[in-house]
Amino acid sequence: MVQVNEFRLTKLNSFFLNIASGIIFFIGYILFLMAALRSNSDLFKEAILQNNSLFLTLLFVILTAFLHELVHGAACKFFGGKVKYGIKLLNLYTMDTSGNFYKVPQMLVIMLLPLFTISLVFTAAIYCLPHYVYYLCMCILFNISGSIGDISMATFIILKGRGCRVRDEEYGFSLHQSIAAQAGEQLYPE
Repeated sequence: MVQVNEFRLTKLNSFFLNIASGIIFFIGYILFLMAALRSNSDLFKEAILQNNSLFLTLLFVILTAFLHELVHGAACKFFGGKVKYGIKLLNLYTMDTSGNFYKVPQMLVIMLLPLFTISLVFTAAIYCLPHYVYYLCMCILFNISGSIGDISMATFIILKGRGCRVRDEEYGFSLHQSIAAQAGEQLYPE
């Protein structure tokens, strides 16, 4: 296998991903408040307008971040990986330390599973726990905005990694292709 491309989490792209995540969160929060004020549900309005528990909100958001990384880890283990968790440049991360080469669809599942599963589970929880609607909505919003890095990296893989295998590495990943596949691309360009 020959490395053909890579993505590294640097200070610069970490800064831009965190700014993008913050902007998405802010826009989502404004839309959330507008929806709450227009809602016909008194319970929904009360949860938003009378919520003054910053501690509980932060606790739920932090738990969501850890849950997000645990789902990455579970998906990685499902595909045979060995998981390490850490933090770098204000970003929590999950890394496969096995050196496995993943097919593109497998890596996309590993990257995007938390976005979909956590958002769906918390959305369902809103109907079961209506008194916690504010906190659950904050968790959904945080999970979506916190997935900006995952979405960006998945997009990179889709655009650059067709026919490649992906290996998770410390603070990023690399795209690899077999020598035969690389030679075939040169012989038969699209």
